[in-house]
Amino acid sequence: MVTLKLNEITTQYRSFVADQVLTAKQLNTIIDYFEDQNRLTRVCLSGVGIVHGLDIQTDGEKTVVVSQGCGVTTDGDLIKYEGATFTRFKLFEDTEAGYSKFEDIGNILELYPEKEGKDAKAAELSKLSNLSEKVVVLYLENYEKEETPCTSTDCDTQGKEQIAKIRILLFNKVDVDLMTASDDVFSDNDTMETYLNLPQVAVKRAILSPTNTRTHLELMGNFVKAINNEPSPLSKLRIGISSLYKDFNGLLDIKDAIGKFKKINDQLNIIYTFSGKEFPLDIQYRYDLLKDLADTYEEIKRLLFDLRISACPTEESFPKHLLLGELDKDPETLYYQYRHSFYPSPIIPHSDERIKEIRCLIERIYLMVHEYDVENEDQIKITPSKIAMNPVSNRAIPYYYETTRQLIKKWSYDKYIKQEAGRNLGYQSQELSAADEIQNPLDYCLNKNDFFRIEGHLGKDYATALRTIDAIKKQKGLAFDVKVLSVDETMDDINIEDYKCHFEDLNTILLAFLKEQECLYHEIASFFSGFSIAEPGRNNYYNHVKELSKVKESATSGNTGEIFVSGTRVTDPAIGTIKGITAAKGGVNFSGVTNFRTITAVEDGLHTNEDDLGFIIKDVFTKNSDREACAITTKIEDRIKEIEVINNASAEIKAIAITHPYEILSFTRATSKLIPTEIADINKTRLDNFGLAVKELCKRTDTYQRALNTVLYKPEATYQRRGFESRVELLLNQLHVNCCAAEKIKVLMDDIEKRKGEILIQKTLSKFIEQHPGLEHTAGVQPGGTFVMVYLGKTRDITVGRPTGLSVEAVPIREEQILARVEAPTTSRTSATSRTSRVIKESTGIISATRVTAATTRNPVLGLELLQPERGILGEGLFTGPTSFKFSENTVIGDFSLPYLCCSDCVPINFMVPAQRVSLRLPEAFVCFKEEMPPLLFEVIPNDGIVEAVTENGLNGGVRLNEDDRFVFDPSLVSEELYGKEISFTVNGQFTDAKIVVFKKPEFDFLSSEPRYSRDGKIAVVNFTTQGDELPEGVTYLWDFGDNTIPTNRNDENPRHEYFLPVNATNTVTVFLTVSNGRCSETIDHNIELIAEPQPVNCEEQVKINLKDGQTVLQSIEKLSSKLKEAVLDPTLQQYGEITKNPDPFISGQRNNEFTNRFMPILDVTVEHIKKRMQDPEDKDFPILTTIYRLQVQLIYNILACQTKGNLKEVQAVLDFIERNLQEFRKDPENLDIDPDKKLHAFLKALSEKKDINPALKDRIIKLISILEAKK
Repeated sequence: MVTLKLNEITTQYRSFVADQVLTAKQLNTIIDYFEDQNRLTRVCLSGVGIVHGLDIQTDGEKTVVVSQGCGVTTDGDLIKYEGATFTRFKLFEDTEAGYSKFEDIGNILELYPEKEGKDAKAAELSKLSNLSEKVVVLYLENYEKEETPCTSTDCDTQGKEQIAKIRILLFNKVDVDLMTASDDVFSDNDTMETYLNLPQVAVKRAILSPTNTRTHLELMGNFVKAINNEPSPLSKLRIGISSLYKDFNGLLDIKDAIGKFKKINDQLNIIYTFSGKEFPLDIQYRYDLLKDLADTYEEIKRLLFDLRISACPTEESFPKHLLLGELDKDPETLYYQYRHSFYPSPIIPHSDERIKEIRCLIERIYLMVHEYDVENEDQIKITPSKIAMNPVSNRAIPYYYETTRQLIKKWSYDKYIKQEAGRNLGYQSQELSAADEIQNPLDYCLNKNDFFRIEGHLGKDYATALRTIDAIKKQKGLAFDVKVLSVDETMDDINIEDYKCHFEDLNTILLAFLKEQECLYHEIASFFSGFSIAEPGRNNYYNHVKELSKVKESATSGNTGEIFVSGTRVTDPAIGTIKGITAAKGGVNFSGVTNFRTITAVEDGLHTNEDDLGFIIKDVFTKNSDREACAITTKIEDRIKEIEVINNASAEIKAIAITHPYEILSFTRATSKLIPTEIADINKTRLDNFGLAVKELCKRTDTYQRALNTVLYKPEATYQRRGFESRVELLLNQLHVNCCAAEKIKVLMDDIEKRKGEILIQKTLSKFIEQHPGLEHTAGVQPGGTFVMVYLGKTRDITVGRPTGLSVEAVPIREEQILARVEAPTTSRTSATSRTSRVIKESTGIISATRVTAATTRNPVLGLELLQPERGILGEGLFTGPTSFKFSENTVIGDFSLPYLCCSDCVPINFMVPAQRVSLRLPEAFVCFKEEMPPLLFEVIPNDGIVEAVTENGLNGGVRLNEDDRFVFDPSLVSEELYGKEISFTVNGQFTDAKIVVFKKPEFDFLSSEPRYSRDGKIAVVNFTTQGDELPEGVTYLWDFGDNTIPTNRNDENPRHEYFLPVNATNTVTVFLTVSNGRCSETIDHNIELIAEPQPVNCEEQVKINLKDGQTVLQSIEKLSSKLKEAVLDPTLQQYGEITKNPDPFISGQRNNEFTNRFMPILDVTVEHIKKRMQDPEDKDFPILTTIYRLQVQLIYNILACQTKGNLKEVQAVLDFIERNLQEFRKDPENLDIDPDKKLHAFLKALSEKKDINPALKDRIIKLISILEAKK
């Protein structure tokens, strides 16, 4: 019967001596030993399976060819086969070897070459009907042939013959399946078919076009489609990851594979499940996460290809056979289903490393999914990285991962195995290396980096984000451009102040028009206010202005006041040259021009002597400045009625020289207040109001003219001319001509609307894409490229028609519709019936996205038909229900990049970055408040802006005016309820980016106990106690005990400290305590005098004191994991407790025979845990373990300190163990210091100076001291 050689491995044999009689057993043992070692070398150090050749071919009918080759079985048999062509077959019966793998398998056929087959009377293969369905197996028939027993004439036996014969067999596939069921090596590595069935995961691009980027819903919908539309990369990725965890686990041996995949699948459901009504703000980063996962998955696939490994294979897998393959393999297929490949040992290069790297990448997939977390970070960062064609491992860690230590370790396998994981780059750099080139990578050479990740801007105001990125770019000298574009913006949102370069010429025309109006209104006021109230019918100033009556007669013949440009001066036929307005290259120079907010020409032109009508008018204007013209007219009329001389005047005189003049002046003043004085002030409401005012003024002008004509030109009139009548006629004619003033402003408004439409087209994302196709979201930009941020415009609700409940929100307006709007006749527009409040809310991370599904509707505000919404951005019926956007206007909602620099058509800062209307800055982000702290000066734009703190419930936010009437932040005024909370501010009611937090500095002190000295006066123990009024939770403590030590308890609230005297020449130390609340810290110090006189004490008493002190230190240890407490601390405390309870037998040496059993276990466990942590400076348990280890060593040497005689044989093993491990601790320079506070060194030094110490023990101590003092 076949015997597996490696079932029982011979591990020893005897060597021979002279004249020894050898037995068969001794000789066989030697053979077995070396044969087993030879077999183990092949199996464990090289590998098993087919090494080379043994390929099979068949014509399907008559022949089977097996080529030359070799292989190794799992029993260590090295098989070399010369190859043969087989034409015959015969039923095979394994009667000799009885190979267990063939049990219960019938109809096994053996192949024969032609000659041997004939001799064996084997049948021709052509008679085998199902040859192509068979599997070829190479079988090593291995068994012992029984020796021939002795006869009466011959007893020349040669021992048992070892038969090893190669046979080529044919099996049915079902029988091979039965054999491989117990073949662990084949089953674990039989992954080729599974590998070929792994899905290809290709993530679609979010391809942007002018038609799918008009609104933020369409824009974000592109990424949702790339994630979800069939063929869905997300679905394929789930299948692929599932296969990695389940089908390849036999090969990869992933811990908790099923549980981890379930967690991954659950988390993917959370990340990628959102309805058509809700798009997350971070949809681009979720898309990036999908690409990261897909890239990592493809990286794993590349490493998995043809990966096979066998570490210590079980000998029962294929101990005496090799599968050569099935005969019906498709010629187009490269791989067999039933064939043993070569399964190398882990010692063979690359196989084991590939396994480890794959495990690392699979763990990274798990960590990436679980650490995906997009938070509203305060800081905007630019991090050097590599372009996406590089493996994820070589890129910087994106900011949308939490970036824990676990992810950092698994991010790059190459860095991990080199212990350089902390040298990855990433946004979250807290857990990365503290090296400056990692924390500030932009300060160092960027030759190895060809990409900049730009992160932290999502959800921020785009102007703030742009300024920050631009500042970093300039500060660090980075070669890329930055642009901002909008979506969902409407023409009503274009603020002319933000785009002055587009309206400078119109502003010049408006200023000329204003000067004309000012001149006219001043003349009206100056003349009509000069009528006398003491002598009705007389104008007190007519003679002074008589010459001015010769003003351009053309005004009476229909002068329209047209404005034109002559040369380089802006002129008006009616008013001549306007001083101070000159044309300049590239624009208009406004130097010397007053930018009027309101026209005061009427008030300025009034005559106000007591005899003047203007005296009463001025007084009424002043006292009723907020009243309308009709009410002011009534007030003036009431005052006039009180004047007797006017009451007695004729009706004609009263009407011509009193009543009509003050009516004209009242309505002229009202009209002047409504004239738009800046281009930015021109809007429909302002224009309508101005038009109504002009209309009312013109009515009064017509009435005045009719009354004057009646008294001057009717035959029956008895009115006697006073001389001023022609002047009145001239001024009334000019007012009549000016009745078209509102139409002039309408012309300007039409041009403004047209230009605003052009600006809207140019600043929107969809229009930009027309000029610059190929925008891609890369979460950054290449050097020499353009980084484009997209922000949300100022969308509004518009209610259309009767209140049917249907609303349209941010319906996109195409270019042709904008042009239609601005080119449509002004008179054809209708006013809005109603307008709801804005639907922009504070950013909460979700956009609710629904479109109306009604037919086209006319918008009464725009005067054009709204677009009929598509049936769905992502698919039919996907968007239903009400819509609400939950992002504040100007919020950055995405970013893209171009691989080249591009620029705008206007001055970039004006065109791309609207000037901030208000701005507020503070020199500090937080303050640590203490008494008599000076206030912080606000930097306010505009200079006259009103600064207010945003607080609740009447709390004081600390804003006040200083002696120079400038706003300052005074921390002493801040209500205590606001301590530790962020305080924000407004300027003129508008929110700003300025924020500050006030922290109260900790108020505390500490006390120190009287020093307690050791008997020999060399150690002083002091207890410290912190005192503070209501110190908040979470404060941290840092002690400096003044003796240049770094003890493990330096962060305790109330520590205990040992001083080894003398500490310095005066034995006086200054102890510092720093208390911090995370932002603010305060330090106080006290001097402590340490003076001790040695007290006589015998050795035994001092040891007992030392043992008690050590026990006290151990009992004070709290911050230790429960596992280490149970394994290390508790056993050490137990030894201290037993020995201090009855110390004399130990100190005298009576129980030295217990040293090995008593101390070796706890020393061994402690050393083991210390070694695990020797190179991890972040491990919090390591310093505590070093303290416990020191106290263990001190316990042992304290016990031996008083044993002045005798040898140390009974304790030698323990002392050797201490010395050996101390040397090992100090050997590697990468190891942490085993004696960080130098207390072990001080203890040994003091003990070595003891006069009556055992010389052998002293030698040991000096050796330990030299180990501690030696350089690593």
